[in-house]
Amino acid sequence: MHRRFSARATRWSARISIVLLAAVTACDLPTRLPTWDQTWLIPGDSTTVSVSELLPTSGEITMSTFGGQPVFALAVAAPATFSRSLGQICAACAAANGTTVTKPAFVLRDSVGISLPTDLVAASIVNGGFSYTITNGFSFDPVRPNAAGAPYGYFVIKVMNGSTLVAIDSVDGAALAFGKSGATLQRSLAVNVGAGSLAITSTSPVEVYLTLNSPQGDPVTINSNQSISIAIQPAPIALSQAQIRIANQSIDAAQTTVDLSSVSDQALINRVQGGTLHLVIASPFGVQGSLTATFTAPGSAAITKTVSLTTAAQQAPDISLTAAELRTLLGHRATLSVSGSVNSPTGTITLTPAQVLKVNSTFEIILSTTES
Repeated sequence: MHRRFSARATRWSARISIVLLAAVTACDLPTRLPTWDQTWLIPGDSTTVSVSELLPTSGEITMSTFGGQPVFALAVAAPATFSRSLGQICAACAAANGTTVTKPAFVLRDSVGISLPTDLVAASIVNGGFSYTITNGFSFDPVRPNAAGAPYGYFVIKVMNGSTLVAIDSVDGAALAFGKSGATLQRSLAVNVGAGSLAITSTSPVEVYLTLNSPQGDPVTINSNQSISIAIQPAPIALSQAQIRIANQSIDAAQTTVDLSSVSDQALINRVQGGTLHLVIASPFGVQGSLTATFTAPGSAAITKTVSLTTAAQQAPDISLTAAELRTLLGHRATLSVSGSVNSPTGTITLTPAQVLKVNSTFEIILSTTES
């Protein structure tokens, strides 16, 4: 009896163990292939924003070169003009109008301003100058009023920015004549850059100071309505630095190509779940604002995204892209345009000609193991 029970118990135990093993094995065996996501990183092209995008829109400050180096070129569109009649300059001449008398001696001292661009706050000049034209409508030469020679007169012109001497020139009648009766004399004067540069500021006006000393001369018929005029025009002036006012300045980056044509397998493209465009921005300008990034691929609607630009020198904003957006870009050579409006927290920025904002990009693309 004991042996029969033991054998039966052994057979039941074996059956229970087989059932339990089958149950455990059924739970462990996968019913489908496992799924996971892959992340791809694809380097994108770079783009830049030139310093020229931040220059005043008036066109009075532009990009140029001097000595093989980039500079800003300052140009003033309208010349400063000075004009005075003989009667205004010389009281004795006004009293003798219409008569022939020994030409009275007189001295003219006056000034006229040169307007700088409205948005220019300060600048460093490294080269350039001024040109000026004297038109003498008098019937005599004020610096050579005597046919026999001496005494001679003289003319001095100074350009000042506050107490700073910007440029100076003079005409000595012993060496050079004005001419008379509508004659013109053209002269130039170089900027006084001293040791290499000259700082100017808009807090003080740029003034042209004129001195004309005319000695007594030969008898002449006086016409007090005749006049003398001086027009002064800055020649191109090279700036190594400019501080400008900036408010809601529109900028455009150089358009760049986003080449994703190498990812052309449609089955692979169908696995895209989404991604991010990582930007690395190096900005020397200290401006802030909102930029618009526009992707354009052949045969697809444009994709527009907003990027916040801060004053930080180094910044790394991200642009999220949906699966549908990435699928329109993959397999194509798309274009990327960046534009927007920027400001300065202080209202001004200091620029140098070689500055450039650089943008580098990397696409991070997430793919699943199966198509969706």
